[in-house]
Amino acid sequence: MQYSESGIAELMGLLVLLVIGMPFCIATPYALGYLLGLEYEAELVKHWILALDTWLRILCLAGVGLVGFFILLIVCIIIYQAGKRLLFALLAFTEWVIAATLRTVEAMLELISSILKGLIWFLLQPFRLIGEFVADKFIAARTSIGQWKAEQQALRALYRDEYSDDFSSFRAFKRYWSALQRGEEPPYPGKEEKAKAEPKPKPKADLYSLALKELGLSEPFTKAAFKARYRRRMKEVHPDITGSNGAATRLNAAIELIKKRKGWS
Repeated sequence: MQYSESGIAELMGLLVLLVIGMPFCIATPYALGYLLGLEYEAELVKHWILALDTWLRILCLAGVGLVGFFILLIVCIIIYQAGKRLLFALLAFTEWVIAATLRTVEAMLELISSILKGLIWFLLQPFRLIGEFVADKFIAARTSIGQWKAEQQALRALYRDEYSDDFSSFRAFKRYWSALQRGEEPPYPGKEEKAKAEPKPKPKADLYSLALKELGLSEPFTKAAFKARYRRRMKEVHPDITGSNGAATRLNAAIELIKKRKGWS
C-alpha cells in the first residue's frame, strides 16, 4: 500500500500533536483534582495506575488522557463562548458609545448653530433698522420728486397754453404763481393803464382742475372711470396720430397729478 507525501505529512503531524498533547491531556485530571482540593485522591489514583502492568497502565493512562481531552475541550468551548459573548458585548458597547457621542456632537452643533444665528440676528438688527429707515426715506423722496415733476409739467403746460403771452419766461410765471399760492398779490405783468383799469387776474384754475379738464373728468369719479378715460384720451393724443409729443406730455402730467392727489398707484 503506497502513501502520498501529503498523507505521510498529515500522519506525522497527527503523531506530533498526539505526543505533545497527550501529556497535557493526562495531566489535566490531576490538575483539576488539585484545584478541587483532592490532592490525596489524585496521588492515590496515580500510584495505583503506576503499580499496574504495562498494558493496563497504558490503557488507564489512555483513559485518563481521554478524560483530560474532553475536559480541555469543554474548557476551550466555555472560553470560546465566553470570549465571543464578551466580544459581542464590547462591540455593542462600542456602538452605543459611538452613537451617544454622535448624538452629543449633533446636539452641540445644533446649540452652537442656534447661538450663532441669534448672535448674527442681534448684530444685524441695527443695520436692518437703518436699511428700512433709508428705504422709507428714499421712497418718500422719490414720491415727492414724482409729485413735484408732475406739478411742474402741469404748470409748464398751463404757462404755454394760457400765459406765455403775458410773461416773459416760465421762470417769471412760476414766481408769480408761487406768490399767489402763498396768499400774496403780486403785480400782474402788462401795461400800467391796464393794471389800473382792470383787477389783477387770479389764476384761471388750479393744477388739479386743469388736469381734470385735460381728461374731460369732473368730481366725483371712480378709479375705473379714470383709467377708461385715460386710455381713450391717450389714443386721441398719441404722437402717431397727432404728429407731436406735446399733447401726450400734458396728458401724462395730468395723469400723474390726479394719481398723486387721489393716492392711486
